[in-house]
Amino acid sequence: MLKLTGLADAARAQAQAADAGLPPRMALADILSDPDNPRKPFEERSPEKQKKQRELNANIAARGVKNPISLRPHPTIPNKWIINAGHCRFEGATVAGHADIPYFIDRDFNSFDQVNENEQRSDLTPWELATFIQRKITEGMSKGDIAAGLHKSGQAFVTEHLALIDPPACLVGAYSAGVQSPRTLYELRKARDEFPEQVDSWCAGGAAITRDTIRALVTMLRDPRPAPDISQLASLEAAPPTDVAGMPESRPGEDTRVAADDNPEDEAAIAAETSQAIRAGQERVADCAAAGAAPTALVPPADKYYAFRHDETAPAARSRDTVGASPVKVRDGHRGIAVQYKGRAATLESDTVVKVTVDGHDAPLEVKVSDLVFKKR
Repeated sequence: MLKLTGLADAARAQAQAADAGLPPRMALADILSDPDNPRKPFEERSPEKQKKQRELNANIAARGVKNPISLRPHPTIPNKWIINAGHCRFEGATVAGHADIPYFIDRDFNSFDQVNENEQRSDLTPWELATFIQRKITEGMSKGDIAAGLHKSGQAFVTEHLALIDPPACLVGAYSAGVQSPRTLYELRKARDEFPEQVDSWCAGGAAITRDTIRALVTMLRDPRPAPDISQLASLEAAPPTDVAGMPESRPGEDTRVAADDNPEDEAAIAAETSQAIRAGQERVADCAAAGAAPTALVPPADKYYAFRHDETAPAARSRDTVGASPVKVRDGHRGIAVQYKGRAATLESDTVVKVTVDGHDAPLEVKVSDLVFKKR
């Protein structure tokens, strides 16, 4: 009966406030925070979010709470209410010493509504979302059901965030340095799980952490030949951001997404191309070292994660010579020599003039690419 009386009092307060054109007000003493609220307690939030809360507290102290918070009846405690949305406003009113707060009742509110509302305002960190997802997994929900509840088209979003549970120091450091894309953090976590010491050293060396550099690092570490030293791995950050084939630049700390990020087939293709490119560059440098000669301008240095592949457009069963004067068609309306540039498909124009060092000549010669023959080893 007490619970019904509390509901009646709340309804009566709503009616009286509506007559006055104002939302009803609830005593703070009758309101409880949601124990499953995905937002972290104040002391566990980032400095930036703590600053925002202090600013909100000051505003509420001066002007009061203008937007009502959402409440639902407590399932077991009579005359008590749980916050659906508005925990920060409730916290601000409490700090300001207010006795009550404007509210409205929403009995249909659930935990997914709470997360979705916060995520739409970009108020939840990847770690807070990861904690929520882990709790739902523990409750027995499938990844598919969780993704549907969060209005995500696939399970990748759930998988990426689960990888952030109990993050190693390199992930925390990367996030603090501005790498806030869950996808990039997921890629870094996978790389670190496979190569913990090397990835920790790479991150500690101040590497520029993007999805491209992480994939290039993993490809180098998986090479069956003697592993490169950490100084080579750290130099992956030196590759400048480039606008390739109309794609946006990717700078440290930016969440730059391209079509391949959300397309597994494209992503697999780019990863394969990157692997081929790295191997090609390393082979050419090794060949030059064995011959006692310095790499020419056409041979990429070993510590870069890109290389030209003039000699093939598909895997070959045997060695062959490819004549540059016989260009291949790489896309409609465009002819040239198929190459890889920083792990992406590109075309080298056949009339491009390059410098080459020729045996018997002291000075480099300028020749057209179409006059060159590229030897596949």
